[in-house]
Amino acid sequence: MIAPTRARPSCIFAGHEMPPVKPSLQLAVAEEYPIVDAESRQLQGYINQFPDRDPIVIYEEETERVLKPELAGIAPLLDMDFHPDVESLGQALARQRAEVADLLDKVGCRMAIAGTHPDSMPQTRTRVFTWYSELVGEVAVVARRLQIYATTFHIAIGDPDLTISVMNGMRYLLPHVLCLSTSSPLWSGELTGLKGYRQVLRDSLQRTNFPPRFASRNAYQEFLDTLIQSNSISSSEAIRWDVRVNRDCDGLIVSVCDAITKLDDLLTIGALLQGIAAFMASLTLNNQQFRTYDRILLMENKWRAMRYGTEGRLIDFGKETEVPLNRLMWELGELVLPFAETLNGTRYIERMHDLVEGGSSADRQIAVWQSSGESMQAVVDHIVSESTDL
Repeated sequence: MIAPTRARPSCIFAGHEMPPVKPSLQLAVAEEYPIVDAESRQLQGYINQFPDRDPIVIYEEETERVLKPELAGIAPLLDMDFHPDVESLGQALARQRAEVADLLDKVGCRMAIAGTHPDSMPQTRTRVFTWYSELVGEVAVVARRLQIYATTFHIAIGDPDLTISVMNGMRYLLPHVLCLSTSSPLWSGELTGLKGYRQVLRDSLQRTNFPPRFASRNAYQEFLDTLIQSNSISSSEAIRWDVRVNRDCDGLIVSVCDAITKLDDLLTIGALLQGIAAFMASLTLNNQQFRTYDRILLMENKWRAMRYGTEGRLIDFGKETEVPLNRLMWELGELVLPFAETLNGTRYIERMHDLVEGGSSADRQIAVWQSSGESMQAVVDHIVSESTDL
C-alpha cells in the first residue's frame, strides 16, 4: 500500500494557510528523436547532414529551438520551456514533433521515438558534446555502445531543501513510472525478453540508477563536494541518477523513462510525475514524511519494471508482498488525483488506467513483431506511426 505516516491532505498545502514554501511544479520535457531512413528504416548517424541546416533550428514565434546531437549524435535533443500544466506542455510538444517530422520528411527521413532502435546501429559518427567526450574517456566502449533514447522530465520546485525531500520520496514510485514508459523490448535485431532494455545499457554507466537518500541539501552538497574535490567528477552534470537535482530551477530531473513513443502517453506520465511531486511536497509542508526504503529494495522493483513493464507485479514493501501493477496504479491514481485537479491534469491521470490495461509502447512493438512474422521493418513503421500520432 502507498501511504504516508498520516492521512493525506485533500488538496495541495492543506493545513497551511500560508505555506512556508510554495513549489512551482512547472513541467518541462526534453525529448530525444531517433532518426531513421524512410526506405531502409535504418538508424541514421548524422543529424547535421541536412543541407544548409547545421544545426537544425525550429522557429517558434520569436524563439529559436535548436536540435542538439545527444551522446553519439544520433538523437537530436530539444530544449523546452517550463509549462504550468500538461495541457500547455502538450500543445508545445505537438507543434515540436510536427515541425521535426516535416523537416525529416523533406530529406527522406522519419523519427522513430523509442528507447532503442529495434535492429540497427548507426553507420556514422557526428560531432558530439564535450560531456560525451569526457564520458567516453571515463568508460570507453561502454559509452560508445549507448544508442539509447529517453524522455527526460524537469520539475521545478523552487526550494533546495524541499527539492531534496521530494526526491527522497519520489524514488519509491520511479519503478511504477518506468513500467508505463517502457519502449525498448528489441535490440540489435533480437527480442531481449525485457520491456525496458534501455535501462540495462544505461545502468552500465557510472552514477546511474536510483540516488541514495539525503538528509538535507547540505548532505547532498557535501556528497557533491567530495566527488568534485577527489577529481571523480567535474560538476553535478556527471550525476546521472534516475531522479536528480536540477540546480537551474531548484527542481528535479527525472530520466528513468524510455523515450515515450505516443504523445498522449508522455503527457499521462508527465501528469503523474507532476502529481507525485505535488504530493511529496505537500507531505513535507505538513511535517509528514513518505516512508523510505533501502535503495537495494527499490532496485528490485526497478528490475521488475524493466523486465515486465505494465504486465508486471511490483513489491509492496509495506505489506512485503507483490501486487499487480494495475492495482498499484489505481492506488497511486487516487493518491495524486486531488493534486492533478489543481494542476489541470485530471483527464491524464484518469487515462493512466487505460495505459496500464492497454500496455506500453513495448507491448505494442512486441505485438507487431509477432504478428508480422518477426519483421523489424514492420516494428519501425509502427514506431514511426505512433511517434507522429498527434
